[in-house]
Amino acid sequence: MAQFELKEITCEKDFIYCIEAYSKANDESFLPVHFDSALNYIRLQWRLGSFIRILIKDSVRVGFVLAIKSNAAAHSNLKALIQNYYWCELTGFSAAKMVIFVHDELEKEARKQRLPLLISTGSHLDTTNSFTRILAKHGWDTRGYIAIKKLSYPPK
Repeated sequence: MAQFELKEITCEKDFIYCIEAYSKANDESFLPVHFDSALNYIRLQWRLGSFIRILIKDSVRVGFVLAIKSNAAAHSNLKALIQNYYWCELTGFSAAKMVIFVHDELEKEARKQRLPLLISTGSHLDTTNSFTRILAKHGWDTRGYIAIKKLSYPPK
């Protein structure tokens, strides 16, 4: 049985891994990645204490996730943990299991911070919204490429 874990970013090589891994999968003709801008952003989020983790399967790096604490939307006063980037090289059943594992960990983090919402966005690379469909089967509310999990805490 596959062993999944999340590893905190600890060095410059981890930052570079995240950007290079995402860049390899990205459709540069649609929304190009600028390496220096991406590196500056991920370093900033790390300094701000955002949830940035390397996805590990059987001791091998297979992706990353970055989630930030923010207002749920510009028109909302609800705070949320919002997944901004999720990339994973796994496919099939393993990919679905990793999505669930990572989002269970995101939920633990949101609950630890007593946030009322957890939001996860799909990707322009996922044209069939399979990412959010996986989360819907795991109890999340979804609309297109957005998935929301309402937690039991009242808004602050």
